[in-house]
Amino acid sequence: MVNYRIALPNHVVFDLYGVDAGVANNLEAIRGLSRRVVERLRSDMVGEVYRVLEPQGIIYVALLLQSHVSIHTWPEIGYVAMDVYTCGEVPVTEIVDDVIAFFRPRKYRVSFISRPVLQSEAEKQGILEGAPAAV
Repeated sequence: MVNYRIALPNHVVFDLYGVDAGVANNLEAIRGLSRRVVERLRSDMVGEVYRVLEPQGIIYVALLLQSHVSIHTWPEIGYVAMDVYTCGEVPVTEIVDDVIAFFRPRKYRVSFISRPVLQSEAEKQGILEGAPAAV
């Protein structure tokens, strides 16, 4: 019998509609939200990359020790896409509350994806198991 270890990378995906353009186009406030999310995750931020688009919009990514937070905004249509991906525990309720309170969307959808990674003892030792996919 093969023994498997299950690691659970977690992915929280936000689709936010009807967001005020002033909020969606405020880089410093978005950076503050990201820092709050990182604190909730009890993670460490390795770095940030962002771009303020012309005439409006922001692309923001925080690289975490365990993964990332990304935020993409379209102020002209009131839409924000955000995701939080981590290989640790995710305090989903608190993060969702923070994000919704910050952006105040008229409508939103939040998806939670648990991505189990199976690893056998043989794989840990660098031995490949299984059959190749049919082409």
